[in-house]
Amino acid sequence: MKIIKSIIIITGFLFIKNSFAAIDCKEDITNIIIHKNGIVYFKTDQTCSTGSVWCQIGFADPKQIDRAYSMLLTAQTSKKQVTFVWPDLSS
Repeated sequence: MKIIKSIIIITGFLFIKNSFAAIDCKEDITNIIIHKNGIVYFKTDQTCSTGSVWCQIGFADPKQIDRAYSMLLTAQTSKKQVTFVWPDLSS
């Protein structure tokens, strides 16, 4: 009986998934730049909109930087919203 309980417990641990709370926002991209430091900075109509606050995406791989910039630029020029998932959005 102890063996069966142990097998059930171990099997249960194999199927446990990590979960986290996050907030998703559909936003319009208002400004976007690639800085000389290799980081893509952007502003949106909601979460990255006030004053000098810019959100950023940074990758070590230049191809990933180009992809991020292209995605945001395409969304901006085609007036499509981008969904961001913020793990710790406070306002």
